[in-house]
Amino acid sequence: MLVKKDKGFTLVEILVVMAILLIMIMILIGILNPIALVNKARDSRRKKDLRRIKVAFEEYYNDKGCYPNQSIVDGLMQKSYCGGSSIFGRWLKPWPCDPNGNYYEIQVGYDQNCPKWFRILTILENKNDMAINMAGVLATDPNYAVSSDNIPVNFYPGDNNPSCESNCYVVVDEGLTCNSRNFSMGCEAPNCYRNPDCTPECQTSCCGAGCP
Repeated sequence: MLVKKDKGFTLVEILVVMAILLIMIMILIGILNPIALVNKARDSRRKKDLRRIKVAFEEYYNDKGCYPNQSIVDGLMQKSYCGGSSIFGRWLKPWPCDPNGNYYEIQVGYDQNCPKWFRILTILENKNDMAINMAGVLATDPNYAVSSDNIPVNFYPGDNNPSCESNCYVVVDEGLTCNSRNFSMGCEAPNCYRNPDCTPECQTSCCGAGCP
């Protein structure tokens, strides 16, 4: 009587199955892109944080008749204040910070004792996000912001800031080095400033030759 032997998998069959599984895993990773998913999740938190800060600033304005002054803003823009409540806890606590651990950039002006506008900026990691509403010179420049309703998000603080110079200055390299002389040929946003340090409060849409 003949006994039928059980047939196992051959080495070739096992390798084929492993190759198919590997291809499927690679396709799945390509579709899901875990890094992109993490970035989107972090960006979602950034947008939520900025909306919460905006609401808190508007509530502060309703109470005080001004937005937070520069002294308060300087306190909020400290890494050590992330998660804190001592400065602004009446309106928002704990204080939110960027998922990378840094504070969110806040601009207020022009009256530093009683600001009438504000803007809060951040950098979204997903550069294809349709919510991006800011342009920058470098990848490290903010590309997303919320603001008080009386100014556009892409507002340039130096356009009407009386404390800024009339001279034009520009960022001359990727190290954010500002030139030390009047840029007589003129310049346009986003790399145009009205102070020799090229600080955000004096960023302007256009100055020098060819500007209104």
